[in-house]
Amino acid sequence: MVTWGRKGMTAISEKNMSADLPHYSKLWASNKMSAFIPKYEKTAAQIFLFGVLALELQFLNGAVNFGNLVMCAASICAIICMLYGGRVERWNFPRFLAVDYVYFVYVAWCILSMAWSASPTNTAVQSVYLALLWVGCVYISRVPIDYIVRIVIWSAFVLALVSFAMIVVAPGLAFQPFSSTGFPELRGVFKHQLRLGAYMSVALVFMGIAFLNGNLREVVSKRNYVCVIVGLVLAACAAAALARSYSAYALLAAALGYFLSKRGALGWASVIALIILTVAIVWNSEALFQWFGDETGDPTLTGRTRIWEVTLQAYNEGSHLLGKGYGSFDLPAFDHMWNRYRPPHPHNSFINALFETGMIGAFLTSAFLLAQLLSGIRSGRLLGRNSYAVCLVLMSFLASLTGVNYAGKPVVLFALTMLIVRSEALTASKVASTLRRSRRSRPLPT
Repeated sequence: MVTWGRKGMTAISEKNMSADLPHYSKLWASNKMSAFIPKYEKTAAQIFLFGVLALELQFLNGAVNFGNLVMCAASICAIICMLYGGRVERWNFPRFLAVDYVYFVYVAWCILSMAWSASPTNTAVQSVYLALLWVGCVYISRVPIDYIVRIVIWSAFVLALVSFAMIVVAPGLAFQPFSSTGFPELRGVFKHQLRLGAYMSVALVFMGIAFLNGNLREVVSKRNYVCVIVGLVLAACAAAALARSYSAYALLAAALGYFLSKRGALGWASVIALIILTVAIVWNSEALFQWFGDETGDPTLTGRTRIWEVTLQAYNEGSHLLGKGYGSFDLPAFDHMWNRYRPPHPHNSFINALFETGMIGAFLTSAFLLAQLLSGIRSGRLLGRNSYAVCLVLMSFLASLTGVNYAGKPVVLFALTMLIVRSEALTASKVASTLRRSRRSRPLPT
């Protein structure tokens, strides 16, 4: 019997010595390949994903954020499951990627900000959450990317059904208390309707990428009608959440990710175009937001521009390099900045980075995001297919312009992006190394 690991991969490569990389990557995602995933790895991935989702489930919201505690407990359980389940195999120290070193420096800087934080204890606790989330991703990312995508899609499907059921069972909890659109906004099991819409959008984008890669039946279900039903339910839930911005971010990220994953001139042209587009957006951000406000009839972007103005004003009053301390934005020490509405975050990841960790933290946040994007591009090209990581990183970046995904307290989209980037990079590395071994084992021509 072939098992997952070096021997199992060698057996597959010897059987398909003439396969090229794209063909081999499709074989990796097939049901035959998924059979090689040990049960303990599947269980650990499911536990860890539940912990990630717990970060923003409304049932765990209260005076104490139990979602963070559930995430920590789930991470520890998933790590123990990986270590105990793999005890009979040769244990290898987790492999670190370039993106991990950048993140390690960022977490170290967050911990160091205890020295000038308004609440050193709060900064220390929030930094522990960041570190433990990363350790969990390091271990769980051993699970092949397509299985992680599978459980993301099916978990989104289950959460969508539960959210729709809440309309009947608990309508007071099912909808957003204060609608910004004037229409009922479904939030379901999540704390906010934008988070529900974001997760549904991620699952839909993953289904689209799997379809383009030719393995939708393997990732979702062999039955076509099941794939259609799952897609329709996810789309209906995303529409009911009225998360228009996240839907737009998802579509734009999917389009950009499609071109960035390509090899050759098209891929490099896409990279150059993305750089130019990013510079143009940053350079003309004020004009773009003004235009968007004029078109939508809301020049403040539902109050975001006012929040940015107040936050930057407070940032300018302190140390530009150091900031106020990681995780300090929502502390009572800064309540005096606000009049009636006290926002939980600045609704912009980079402004939040400046406020809490200063220019150094903002630079490390940008470096981490860039490292994730480059890792995803490399993984997609190694696998010869469209990259899940590239689309998710781009979506997280776009969403960070009007929300906090990077540089803030851990949220679902940030944690999921870290896991997907690492898993896809390790999957691509395994496929590439196995293919190289198979090519070296071919007999020389005579």
